[in-house]
Amino acid sequence: FFGDICRCLCILGMGVSFILVLIAAALAAGIATAGKTDLFSAFVIYISFVISFIITGLTFKKSMKKRIFILSIFFLGTVISSCSQSYESNGLFPVDGKFAEISGYISELPTESNGKYTYIITCDGSKYKDTVYPSKANIILRSDKKFEFGQNIGVKGFVNRFSGKMNHNSFDYARYFKSKKVFYSITDFETATDNSFRRLCTLAYLSNLLKDKIQKFVDIYTSGDDAAVLKAVLTGSKKNFSDEFTAVQQRTGTIRFLYSGYLHILLIFTLTELFFPFARRKFKENVYIAVILAYALFNSGTASILKTVFVSVFAVIFLRQKGYLHFPDVLSAAVITILLGNPLMLYSSGFILSVYISWLFFMLREPVYKLFDFIGNKWLARYISMWFLGTAGTVPIIAYFFDGIAPLTSLFTIVYLPVIAVILVL
Repeated sequence: FFGDICRCLCILGMGVSFILVLIAAALAAGIATAGKTDLFSAFVIYISFVISFIITGLTFKKSMKKRIFILSIFFLGTVISSCSQSYESNGLFPVDGKFAEISGYISELPTESNGKYTYIITCDGSKYKDTVYPSKANIILRSDKKFEFGQNIGVKGFVNRFSGKMNHNSFDYARYFKSKKVFYSITDFETATDNSFRRLCTLAYLSNLLKDKIQKFVDIYTSGDDAAVLKAVLTGSKKNFSDEFTAVQQRTGTIRFLYSGYLHILLIFTLTELFFPFARRKFKENVYIAVILAYALFNSGTASILKTVFVSVFAVIFLRQKGYLHFPDVLSAAVITILLGNPLMLYSSGFILSVYISWLFFMLREPVYKLFDFIGNKWLARYISMWFLGTAGTVPIIAYFFDGIAPLTSLFTIVYLPVIAVILVL
């Protein structure tokens, strides 16, 4: 078993030599570095290393182009992350910590838990005393008042930038909202609306409008956590559960059932085969790619959906171009595409977990299967090995994001392991 592990680590070392894997790692490292240092310091370090590589290359007559290229990707990650964070967070900087007035509209679907509502407002501007500051930043409003998606709203209260964790049921919500480009919250002292609604033609707005219609339809026939489960499956919104139900899901790990993206993509694939049973494979692949890319555009804020979509798309592309499929290249291409589109997605625990689990199963699936080969039954051995990887393999990263692990998760995981098998096929 340990020999197989060593061989896999050697393969991993060889994989790092592949340019896509290295670019993805450098880009992610650069984005993570942006949160630890300022852009000027990063630039000084970048120039210092470039000069060092050039001198080393001239001295030993070696080509340093690849190292300089990868270092440039690292610096690019730092730049785009710093710019993105600066643009999204500085919009409300003039009123940070002050009692101010915010005007804008509710740009994301409202969530409700135990009678309290959470709204994300895209600001038109902010006002402190008699000074008006234009801003397009996003801000969180928590209130016991109910408003609608798209509704124009004005709020007076204390504006505060997130500092540290906003733990709720052992989950870091500050990190989660950062991946959504939200850096501020406002304490609601006075709220005013004119019952008018914003009408936009952006994909994000149309996507949320459709999801809002679905959620309202669900509310007609059911309520409470039953309605929350339906909303999670149909729209992907998992923020409407009661605190008690959320705690149960986290203890048992059953929240994995509610990743709607995998179900929707499997449905798209099935319908493509159903409607075009006799079409050529290339035609069906083109239809499949077009539909899931459109689906990704309408769900651009959901990291796990984006990762699944782009892995599927790049898998088809690599098979056409090379005639074989090398999963590290496919996964790396998907990661690069997502992070270039939204570098703050790196702060999404869902995105990191999704990429980590995919890589884990690729690297260790066969060695772990051989570890349980003594069982005799091949199907059962693979079943147990997948369960082992999905529990023991993910313990460190889950403990980091959720401040601990749930002992019951390992027991319940083996029950719904076929769902994970479907995810792996996708």
